[in-house]
Amino acid sequence: MLSRNNRMNRLIKRKALPKITQVQNPGFEDSSFSPWHDVGDVFLSTIQPNFGKQHARYEVPPGRSASLSQLVFLSKPGSTNSYKLIFSVNSQSNSGILQISLLGTLVSGITIPLKDIPKSKYKYYTLTFPSSALRGSSSFVLEFRVNGTGSRTAILNLDTAVVIPV
Repeated sequence: MLSRNNRMNRLIKRKALPKITQVQNPGFEDSSFSPWHDVGDVFLSTIQPNFGKQHARYEVPPGRSASLSQLVFLSKPGSTNSYKLIFSVNSQSNSGILQISLLGTLVSGITIPLKDIPKSKYKYYTLTFPSSALRGSSSFVLEFRVNGTGSRTAILNLDTAVVIPV
């Protein structure tokens, strides 16, 4: 049994943690992608989730693309007046490109060749951006897009996408 002081310390530590902003269904654990908007060959999979029971899996033929996007509403920025996007991915592909965009902002997105993403273990990637990049808005559209290149299907597993104030 926890003493009153231990319980209070745990409560304080929890309150001191940064509040995760409103990326809904961040680990793709619901029975559908909602409120993510899915386009193309992306589906929920239980094959190799990073956390939980399922994740988003892209299987994109050459010359095609698939995406997941969501309108994200932000809380107040952190002490550095910034936010950090954190997501985890792995890929078994040697061709294809992952593009992460914050649509409607001044943030330059991230482009990662799938061949540079670990094949078996998930890797965390981050993108830190200042609140000024939102141009006075409290929301933006977060998009994860896979473009198929080369002659083989581009495969990507995406799990746990969050935005936190920093």
